[in-house]
Amino acid sequence: MKLNNKEVKLDDIPTFEVEKVKINCEKHGIYEGMVSLINGRKINSICPYCLEDERQEDIRKIRSGEIQRQKVDVINQSCVPKRYLSSSFDGYDPVCNEAKDIFDLLQRYVKNFDKVMEFGTSFLFSGGTGTGKTTLATAVLNSVMRDGYTGVYVSSLNYLSKVKRSWVAGASVSEDEIIESYVNFDLLVLDEIGKGLCSPKEKGIVFRLLDRRHEENKPTIGCSLYNEKEVIKRIDEDAVRRLTTGRGGILRFSWPNYEKSQRSF
Repeated sequence: MKLNNKEVKLDDIPTFEVEKVKINCEKHGIYEGMVSLINGRKINSICPYCLEDERQEDIRKIRSGEIQRQKVDVINQSCVPKRYLSSSFDGYDPVCNEAKDIFDLLQRYVKNFDKVMEFGTSFLFSGGTGTGKTTLATAVLNSVMRDGYTGVYVSSLNYLSKVKRSWVAGASVSEDEIIESYVNFDLLVLDEIGKGLCSPKEKGIVFRLLDRRHEENKPTIGCSLYNEKEVIKRIDEDAVRRLTTGRGGILRFSWPNYEKSQRSF
């Protein structure tokens, strides 16, 4: 007998027999499977439950990898400065009762972020240099991102600079596109609010961002060196109102500079 122009002896052709039997799996017990008899050698079919376990484990690993990559992508897109990438509640040391109250409030804020998203709860952190405003704001931001939400950090001056660059002829993005890009995130930390006296045009740009997030019920945390009256003077009352809505308010960081008191986070 020839096969593909090669001489093949009948004795060289393997013989197959298949039979349905009950097979015992050490892990899953008895299952109905097939036993194949090939040239006198018995080969049992693989336990279907073991195959399903392997499939589910592969799916779990794939999903776990995807979730981890998504979290890394979220953090990479957040623009949190390198100094604050490690900000967390674990390293915070309140220096007084007022600091402890704010610390506790913000932990509840993160824990109940689904409700925060429902109401668009926003805060203005007001206080002097070194009181921990940005550290706590980015601790909140980092925490909610680890929980699967999206977030972004930007300083007020950097935001204004980006918008102004969009006014140049031939710019690749428009002012509206820049504003909307910051509206899309679940949480925005807008730092250094009021730094540098804003022109009427710049006040309008800040207001548009805060107003759009307010419309979409997106929470915002703003940080400023100045007290409420001075912030109102620098960005207008309507903008400040947008920063304190949704059951939020102004959190006053009225204690001394952490560095001068030789305390650390």
